[in-house]
Amino acid sequence: MNEDDDIAGPEEASFGTDGPDPDIRAPPRKSGGETTVQRNRNERGLVASRKNGIPMPWKREAERDFMHLLESAPEVRSYEGRQGAIAVNVDGEIREHRVQFKVEVADASGRAHTVMVDVFGSLDGAKGRLVNAVADHYSARAIHYVAITEAEVARQPRLGNAKAVLAGGAAETPEEFLLALSAALARAPATLGELERALSDWRPAGPTEPPTPLRHLIYAATLRGCLRLELHKEPISEHTPILT
Repeated sequence: MNEDDDIAGPEEASFGTDGPDPDIRAPPRKSGGETTVQRNRNERGLVASRKNGIPMPWKREAERDFMHLLESAPEVRSYEGRQGAIAVNVDGEIREHRVQFKVEVADASGRAHTVMVDVFGSLDGAKGRLVNAVADHYSARAIHYVAITEAEVARQPRLGNAKAVLAGGAAETPEEFLLALSAALARAPATLGELERALSDWRPAGPTEPPTPLRHLIYAATLRGCLRLELHKEPISEHTPILT
């Protein structure tokens, strides 16, 4: 029995699809996190991934949204879609299961760790027993496994904030802006609004049409790891804390 068809697509982290590999033919250039919608049996669309450097297919909206969380999470280095099948014992029955995501996460010391992740509609009953079996499988191999619900992926304001940062963060960040940002951060602004005011006199070396909003440049720098914003607690605003 195969459980894959029941799976959608990390743990409370700030932080593919069945069948053959999808045929990805040079889609239009997209910014990180931007979604292309298409229709075929194995995928509904693609998320342009900055972290992986290639478009990532999604089949269910929970997969797409989870990838948006991964793209905006500074501790996530890279990730892969659905993994190869493993055999697990659930209630005395051997079942085949494909974990949906393999995520490389950096800890506070900068060391990389692998986290295997599934997202389910619920974790009750038979699904919970499957989760326990999969967790045992990976624990025996010293690999961390996490299962969360689609509701957790969709939790606000985290998901909305992630999407806002990804949408605005498509802007290119000129080197002179990054230098000005570094100087502004050295003055330890506490909030996004304070940082914007510290950068209010900055101007690009050459004209840009249309001009890029300052906040979008800050979002782009956030995606590059130049600073961290608190994206979990409140909708993003001038009051959003800058994390140290």
